[in-house]
Amino acid sequence: MTRFLTERAGFANTPPPLATLELSSPDGSTPPMALCVLFGFVRNQGDGWTLALDYLIRYLDDALNEAAPGGTPPDQEVERPDPDHFFLGLARQLGLRTGEMHRALAEFGGDDPAFAPEPITPDDIAAWRRELQESAEDLFARLRAGRDRLAEPARELADQVIGTRERLDEAIRLLAPDNVSAVKCRHHGDYHLGQVLAVQNDFYIIDFEGEPSRPLEQRRRKNSPLRDVAGMIRSFDYAASAAVRQIGETRPASMPRAAALAESWRERAVAGFRAAYRKATRGSPVFPANKLQGKALIDFFTLEKAVYEVNYELANRPDWVSIPLTGVLRVLAKAGGHS
Repeated sequence: MTRFLTERAGFANTPPPLATLELSSPDGSTPPMALCVLFGFVRNQGDGWTLALDYLIRYLDDALNEAAPGGTPPDQEVERPDPDHFFLGLARQLGLRTGEMHRALAEFGGDDPAFAPEPITPDDIAAWRRELQESAEDLFARLRAGRDRLAEPARELADQVIGTRERLDEAIRLLAPDNVSAVKCRHHGDYHLGQVLAVQNDFYIIDFEGEPSRPLEQRRRKNSPLRDVAGMIRSFDYAASAAVRQIGETRPASMPRAAALAESWRERAVAGFRAAYRKATRGSPVFPANKLQGKALIDFFTLEKAVYEVNYELANRPDWVSIPLTGVLRVLAKAGGHS
């Protein structure tokens, strides 16, 4: 992936591969396997997750202090300069680089069968719907089995999601159109804030191995690159929620106010990221020719990601399950408004 991006497509915002240590079979019956890869060093300010979380905690702490007695009166807060203007600019820059990465992966494949883009077919759409439906069935079963072990706020969210069975089925059908004029291609596959390095006011994208829990064949499979967009949208959601959790550890009474501020930040960051991505991919086949279909597909993959996260958190971090449960409900509410 990195060799293709840097050497063939000329994509500058990923560290270049310098050397590999490969294992080959003596008779050549199996393809070589890379055991180690050496990349060029990129001086950076840390990964995007750490940057976002540190920034958000400072932002929320400052805002809460100004709202405290003796601080700026609430009715005067709107007169202050936007305190998160800098980070929202970074969110837009990340959307730009993401779009450029996808264009590179889709437009320089040529006759290379591993990278040549292919049209999204009705069979692809049907398979995506079927896979999400199966994940949703697993979600409802896990929620019913484990709801009594959840803390009260998460239990309430779980009950709300359990009650959306018909709405979720309808959203799966409506958000993935029967026919889409766009391509599937190689994509990052495990895209979130922890997979980008902050380099001054820009980002370098790293770790193209895909989701480690999936077989290599699945990780190399071509798909809609909009899955990466959905992954980053969910990562902004996790960052906002994680910051509120940290604030709540020392200032529990401030959590409602912090949650409202973080939600407002999340909405603006996601909107900026999506707008910049759309601008960067305008005219490219990675984004559906029908703009409304493109928006709906991003919502479809965001729902898919949130459903996956619920199942993951129930099995590994039940204290975090409120985050993806809220994500599922948010997409369903949005889908209901457009149905």
